[in-house]
Amino acid sequence: MTKLRAFWESLFVLIIFAVLVFFAYRYNLFWKIKWLDIPAHLLGGLWIGLTSLWIFCYFDRINSIKNYKLKSFLIVLSAVLIITIFWKLFELITGISSIHNKGYFTNSLYDTLNGLIGGVVAYLYFIKRKRCPNESVCDPNSGKICN
Repeated sequence: MTKLRAFWESLFVLIIFAVLVFFAYRYNLFWKIKWLDIPAHLLGGLWIGLTSLWIFCYFDRINSIKNYKLKSFLIVLSAVLIITIFWKLFELITGISSIHNKGYFTNSLYDTLNGLIGGVVAYLYFIKRKRCPNESVCDPNSGKICN
């Protein structure tokens, strides 16, 4: 995955996510359309996954095509879980949510699972994209056509 390409893909997902969340909060859509929470968390997990992989590529922490799959998977899952936990704490501290709300724990579990699904989609995209033989996972020339 080229470092610059990964950045732009991550930014694109972030913009879609941010627009969705902005309008959902602005017009109380999360409370009016209950299922809107699902694509928001899927996009959030996708963005976290793409961004974490981009950061690790940028700093050359993922560079061996032989051993990158497990490492990439663990990076994505860890990043999604850590950010989800901090987001849930943020919601509690700011009063957006409360543990006393009916279904809070079930909803939090589904939110986390949807985020993880989005992260897994980012991971699958990362490992499935076409590469040349002997190409580094984060090779800046990976956009070139293989001979």
